Amino acid sequence: MALRAQKATGNAQITVLADRGYFNGEEVLACESTGVLPCVPKTLTSGNAKRGLFTGQDFIYDAEKDHYTCPAGQHLTRGRVRSDRRLDVDHYRHLTACFTCPLKPRCTPDKLKRVKRWKYEGVLDAMQARLDRMPDAMGIRRQTVEHPFATLKSWMGSSHFLTRTLARVRTEMSLHVLAYNVKRVIAICGVAPLLQADPSLSPGQPVTHAILWIRANPPSSANAFSHSLGGSRPFQCIPTTALFLFTQQPLGVDCRNWSSC
Repeated sequence: MALRAQKATGNAQITVLADRGYFNGEEVLACESTGVLPCVPKTLTSGNAKRGLFTGQDFIYDAEKDHYTCPAGQHLTRGRVRSDRRLDVDHYRHLTACFTCPLKPRCTPDKLKRVKRWKYEGVLDAMQARLDRMPDAMGIRRQTVEHPFATLKSWMGSSHFLTRTLARVRTEMSLHVLAYNVKRVIAICGVAPLLQADPSLSPGQPVTHAILWIRANPPSSANAFSHSLGGSRPFQCIPTTALFLFTQQPLGVDCRNWSSC
């Protein structure tokens, strides 16, 4: 999805924000060297904090010396990879310090504390460093992403989708999203810049693509209604968002008045 967004925007480098639920190391690695800079918080799956034990964040990794420093100040070095473990995950441990460590009750119930590190963990560390430099990133993501979904759900009403089957629901959702985008462009830029952005919508040119009708205050009725184009077959549209009348014939409509159609 990030690569598609990069292609659609035409930017050589983009920053992608996502919440913790989308964290996936393999996906982050796939974005490496593509110009996509993902910023996704790591998923915290360990229950050590609830049990009063140290978490992975308490063990500091030194990339130059390739070891972890534990809360007691001891260095955990990388051990040999056994055949019963994943070949792309290294295990770091200290073979002697754990037996006499006074912090062991707060560290691990096992004989030795072992810290796992993925082979490409450096990519995730670089992403976390970007997040640390952007403390407001997740707040910006929530303000940007959650608002459109809340608005669309408000437009849909209690019935949400009025159509059935995946193909029809996709079409209905596309209408909702497109109408939202157009309304946002009008609210931010105005109608004139929107018309100037598309040469086919210049004043005096007939509308040969579509007529877009947006309802700012949709009716309370949740029933879909039908329209027909001449002798063509009727089609259903959703009154809560937008109505598109597609035609190949010039309609002779002045585009400067399209917003009041």
